[in-house]
Amino acid sequence: MGVTTGIYLPSGIAVISNLIEPRHLGKAYAVHELAPNLGLVAAPLLAEALMIWFSWKAVLVLIGAAALVAGFGFLRVGRGGDFTGNPPGLAAIKDFLVDPAFWIMSMLFALGISSTLGVYTMLPLFLVNEHGLERDLANTVVGLSRISGLFMALAGGWASDRFGPRNVMIAVFLLTGITTVLMGAASNQWVLAAVFVQPLLAVCFFPAGFAALSRIGPEGSRNLAVSLTIPIAFLLGGGAVPSLIGYMGDMVSFAAGILLVGAAITGGALLAGRLRFR
Repeated sequence: MGVTTGIYLPSGIAVISNLIEPRHLGKAYAVHELAPNLGLVAAPLLAEALMIWFSWKAVLVLIGAAALVAGFGFLRVGRGGDFTGNPPGLAAIKDFLVDPAFWIMSMLFALGISSTLGVYTMLPLFLVNEHGLERDLANTVVGLSRISGLFMALAGGWASDRFGPRNVMIAVFLLTGITTVLMGAASNQWVLAAVFVQPLLAVCFFPAGFAALSRIGPEGSRNLAVSLTIPIAFLLGGGAVPSLIGYMGDMVSFAAGILLVGAAITGGALLAGRLRFR
């Protein structure tokens, strides 16, 4: 299942880049980001609701069936995507590997995914184990805290087009890192406030990030930019970071892991400041 999730994004971003004028790409990616943010809201709430009537296996069957319907729906009525990108040959890949902007963007996306999916993955366990919430309440809180992302992603897209993706990313990483640190350091009385404020800022990275990523590499290679960047970012932000928080939870505390991740996210502001496009 993990392998199949990597197929969509390179093609999806390339289709958007092809359909939308460059000056509106920030807003277009912001609309696109409504989908994953809605998923972050719906996943824990939908899981709790469906498990009232069904087993966990039946829940997965229902989600898989919905994905099939969506795929066949796009095949039938979807626009765009009737073109091929540059194949991932050695010469095309070399263009990216020698470009410092590619490595900076890979790390920025890793930090962006850490601030959203990486922290999100471990939040219910953090709230249950270290702040004494019941499981169903923790899942509900985590789901509701992501509702703001539906609106803030749009604001992030507008800001990217208005102020430039680099400036937006600097501000987002600085503020998101600080609020992530505060989440790890917060007491029982304040931790829920941090849980709701942190994603409000974190989701603003992705419209600016994808707009910046579309400027990396030669024209016609946007699919490769995403294909090369996102696996590295997911491996670190979606895989290593939750594992790190879990390891810190075993050795010290989950709060210590979140504090460490928050400090790394803050450092993303310095990386974004060094970003230069060809």
